[in-house]
Amino acid sequence: SIKHINFIKTRLLFYRHYKKPEQDFNKLKSYAAAYSYPRRVRLISFKEGDYYNIFPMDLVGDIQQSKRYVFGLRHTNVTLARIIETKKLVVSEVPFEYKDIIYQLGKHHSNPLSITSLPFGLINSDTYGFPVPVWANNYKEIRIISTMNLGSHMLLWGEEINEKMLT
Repeated sequence: SIKHINFIKTRLLFYRHYKKPEQDFNKLKSYAAAYSYPRRVRLISFKEGDYYNIFPMDLVGDIQQSKRYVFGLRHTNVTLARIIETKKLVVSEVPFEYKDIIYQLGKHHSNPLSITSLPFGLINSDTYGFPVPVWANNYKEIRIISTMNLGSHMLLWGEEINEKMLT
């Protein structure tokens, strides 16, 4: 149920702004539920040769018992094709105190910064050698095992190959 606004206003908004042939009202409700409630933001790191990117992601699901993860990335993210090709990424848990820096990194999904221009220090992950902020709580190195195109997003299924606690 969507309880933010009443049923009539919800339907009016849907028919005026969101109705598309491939999206029905129930799909809109599931998106609203997924994006309306607070969730953890994690940093995704990737590196291949001289190319690197580090950006926040909030569409992450983890099944801790099986060490499996699902990530949702927009097709507009320039790093997506490289992640799919190499089947590697690193996900870091980060403290709330760094939220301003994390949101600044969100501007670079499509245009990565120079690694030397980052306002914080980095360490390299143990297995992949991907950059991780020195203030991260921990990181997990993930091997992508499957992908699924959902239209605006690509779902990436992965398994943890290494975890390191930092703080």
